[in-house]
Amino acid sequence: RFYTETGVIRGPTSSSLFSSMLTEVYDNIDEIFNHLTTEIDQFKKKIAEKWDHFKSERTSNDDKLKTVITQSEERVTLNIGGTTFTTSQSTLLSETETFFWAMLHSGQWKPDSQGDYFIDRSPA
Repeated sequence: RFYTETGVIRGPTSSSLFSSMLTEVYDNIDEIFNHLTTEIDQFKKKIAEKWDHFKSERTSNDDKLKTVITQSEERVTLNIGGTTFTTSQSTLLSETETFFWAMLHSGQWKPDSQGDYFIDRSPA
């Protein structure tokens, strides 16, 4: 190898050495790109699976709510700490993301033997 005052390699090996270094850099970039592409594809697949599960859960919950609404009468009696209140189903379900909406939407809240929905809280 021959060096000039500027530090540039001169001689028969300079272009082949540079070419070899570039090839190695490009190979590394290509390997990293392929790895990242694979990871992104896996991440997309996981997101799609979670989205499908969410849509399925939502449909299931919507079906449960429809069943609860159609199986129960329009009048609803709430037993709150021993005090009974009568209201309509449409009133309880008129606002989404409320306590009553969530309880009826879950399909888990069932009336007691008298047909009342019991809430263990103070009515005051």
